[in-house]
Amino acid sequence: MDNGLVIREYLENLTEDQELDAILPLLLIAKGFRVLATPARSKGQSQYGKDIVAIGPDESGKLHRYYCEVKGGRSRHVDDQTFYDNDGIRMSLLEAKDTPFRHAGVPAFEKLPIKFVLAHNGDIKENFRQTFDGFISNTFPDGNFERWDLDWLTHEFDRYLFNEHLIPNQVDSRLFRRVLLLIDTTDYNQVDFRQLVKNLLARLPEPKHKRKFKSAWATLILLGRIVWSKCRQNDNLYPAIDALNFLLLETWLEILRKKLDTAKSVTTEFRRMVTMHFQFLREYFKKTSAAAALPNGLFAERAGPFEAIGYPMRSFEYLGLLVYYFEASHWFPTFRKTADVKRTVRLQGVHKRYLKKLIDSNSACQRPLLDSHSIPILATINYILGCKQVSKADRKFVGDYVIGNLDSIFVIRDVSGRYPSISLNLNPLIEYVATSERPYNYSDESSLLIPSLLDILASLKRDRPWADALRLLSDSEIDFQLAIPNTVEFDIEERLFTDHMDEEFLIESSIEYPATAEEYREATGNRIFEQITYRTDKAGFPFLRTLAHVYYKSEFFPGDVRASLS
Repeated sequence: MDNGLVIREYLENLTEDQELDAILPLLLIAKGFRVLATPARSKGQSQYGKDIVAIGPDESGKLHRYYCEVKGGRSRHVDDQTFYDNDGIRMSLLEAKDTPFRHAGVPAFEKLPIKFVLAHNGDIKENFRQTFDGFISNTFPDGNFERWDLDWLTHEFDRYLFNEHLIPNQVDSRLFRRVLLLIDTTDYNQVDFRQLVKNLLARLPEPKHKRKFKSAWATLILLGRIVWSKCRQNDNLYPAIDALNFLLLETWLEILRKKLDTAKSVTTEFRRMVTMHFQFLREYFKKTSAAAALPNGLFAERAGPFEAIGYPMRSFEYLGLLVYYFEASHWFPTFRKTADVKRTVRLQGVHKRYLKKLIDSNSACQRPLLDSHSIPILATINYILGCKQVSKADRKFVGDYVIGNLDSIFVIRDVSGRYPSISLNLNPLIEYVATSERPYNYSDESSLLIPSLLDILASLKRDRPWADALRLLSDSEIDFQLAIPNTVEFDIEERLFTDHMDEEFLIESSIEYPATAEEYREATGNRIFEQITYRTDKAGFPFLRTLAHVYYKSEFFPGDVRASLS
């Protein structure tokens, strides 16, 4: 199948240097190269004309050192300006030749012959070709220079990634084209992207097929990069959040299902995907975090009356994803099994300050409309109280945050006559807010959120607010509930990464509370919830569980919450 036009258009439209920097190593990995250095690994350091360093075979199969200088975006074409610019093509190629590259981890590295490469997603201007060819023949008289232009990149990406794995048949070709066309369209549900990911995962080769295995993984990451760059080009990263979250979680689910979470070759490749996902979120939060922490920074004035719902929904969504990003940052950049303790403590201090500022600046972070808003609320509380250093001020902030959420619940009840909806379907809530009349299908007769907030208040010994909340709830007919994962009938960990969990919970209903918080602590203090041994944690990715809870809106397990409170 000829997908050359689609591939060429994608490559040609990479508008930033770092976009080509990011995907070229994926191609080299798929071709069987060993990549030793990339711009991401040497960020902040001079590369001396060696954006990418790799070892791989030439056309005859002989191993070479490849020193690649990458030019993309506004510098993608070879002409007199890009050639003679400061840090332009000429200077970069001379530095690549004159500056040695050392790598002690590869035996006989310095004995391998060298190929110097200029990789660019453009062409050479004909009126400059003679000058360029003269420079190359004088600078590289041994003929050890290659230019990988748009035509070369199109051919190689088509051969090693697109046709072999990403779009090898008519069905996947159609899905891929729809993704490119619709990814940033309003209200697009990304069904095509999800199916394409599932098709790719179903074709994943076993690790013993080394080249195909690495190529298939490179293709998965390339798909994520394509979505990322497409949304970046349209200056709207938001649609890529859902897509890349799904890609990461669905891939880890496939690893769990196939019992490959202990296979080093698999977790090594998966770390590349985790890194890609983290780098995307870093760009997203770098772009939005300053504005989000301004007074009402997550409020959208143009949304009009919808902001009665939109502001809280947006705020809790942002908060939940941010907590995941903070958790994952402890393991960045290597994402190995252990995090650096000193670095983690320093990061946690910065993160707590920002979380407090974000919540204080956005009242909607304390205005739950859905019972499932317990998830970002508990994610935030778990993070703050789970830090290695927790101060009295931290505990007071958490207590005040819980009280703020309860106060909002009571205000909305008094004004509108409703408690947070237990349904994930927003339509009844929207109708209720718009008409001020209760729809027949609006459900708020039970709650998992309120009991979790009361439990945290009691644990923090905020006895007076606990008693006040119970007094305000005394005339309600809400069924207070607790959701406990059914580990007997289900593989809870796999279900967590599959979809929203419902039947997988055992529900304790009709919870009754004693007169005082002290009595409640005495009654519940000795209760032990099952501590699940997570394969995800053992593999070195404990932060993924938070993303799964946030993304699929499955309630946090009581045992995990209690662990952060202890």
